[in-house]
Amino acid sequence: MDVKNKILVTGGTGMIGSYVVKNLLEKNYQVVVLTRRKKINKKNLNYFKGDISDMRTLSGLMKNVSVVIHLAACSDLTLPLPEFNKINIQGTKNILDLAIKNGVKLIINTSSTVVFGGSPLVEKNEKTVFKNGVLDKYTETKIKNLFLINEYRNKNLNIINVYPTAVIDINKKPKLNSQKIINLIWKITGGIPGGLMGLFGSGKRWINYVLVEDVSKGIILAMEKGRKNGDYILGGENILIKDYLKKMAKIFKSYYFPIRFPSWMTKVIWKISLEDNRFSILRAKKELNYFPKK
Repeated sequence: MDVKNKILVTGGTGMIGSYVVKNLLEKNYQVVVLTRRKKINKKNLNYFKGDISDMRTLSGLMKNVSVVIHLAACSDLTLPLPEFNKINIQGTKNILDLAIKNGVKLIINTSSTVVFGGSPLVEKNEKTVFKNGVLDKYTETKIKNLFLINEYRNKNLNIINVYPTAVIDINKKPKLNSQKIINLIWKITGGIPGGLMGLFGSGKRWINYVLVEDVSKGIILAMEKGRKNGDYILGGENILIKDYLKKMAKIFKSYYFPIRFPSWMTKVIWKISLEDNRFSILRAKKELNYFPKK
C-alpha cells in the first residue's frame, strides 16, 4: 500500500514501538508518536503528550495522518480490569471512531498470539479459534479487542491485525520485578529474557519466540504489503523451553540453574496457566515476505 503521509504510532516509546519508529524513520516516513511523557522532536518525528483515552489530543492528531500503527496496550496484570478495558478496548474504539471521521486509510492493530486456543499438538495459525473459559485480564481484553475490530471492518475500515509471539530484545536484559519472591527466583536465571517463566513446568514445553527487530519489520511489511483486513502471525522459532534457555544463556553470555518449578506456581503468582504453543508464520512469509532471524 502507498503510504506517503504521516503515520501515527501509539505505544511508540515501548519495546516494540521504539523499534517501529526507528525503522519507519530509516525508510523516510513522517512519524507522529502519542506518548505519556514529554519528548524532544527530531527530524521527521513529532511527539505529542497524551494517551488513547485523551480524545482531544487524539482527535487533533488523526486529522493529519493516513495510517495508524496501534501498539498501545495495558499488560500489567497487577492493574484492575477497568484499566485494561479503558486502554485495550475503549482506547481502540476511540482510534477506530476517529479513523472513520477523518478518513484514515489503514490501521495496523497489534494483538498477540495469547488469544489463540486450539490444540497444543499442532501448529496454530491465523484461523485457530480464540481461547474461552477463565482468562487473565490481558488475554480477555485482547480477545474483546478483536471482536471490536471485526465490527469496524464491516464499517469499511481497512484494519490489519498482527499477532506477535513471545517478543524478546536481546540487546537489553529485563528489569527486576518489584515482588521479592519473583526477584529471588530471578537471580537463578541470569537475566535471560523469559528465563523466569522458562523454569516453570516441563522443559519439553514448546514456545515460539521472536526478536523485537523482526516484529518491527513485520509490522511495517504488513502496512506496506498486507492484504485488506488481513491477519498475520509475526513469530520466529518454535523451540523447546529447555533449548531456548540454553540458547539465550549463550547469547547473553549468562547462566541459569537447571532446576524446574511446578507449573501450578504460575497460577498462584501471576494467575496464569502455562501452555504448549507452536505457531505457523507461513501466511506472513507468503504475503509479506516476512523472514525472521533464528
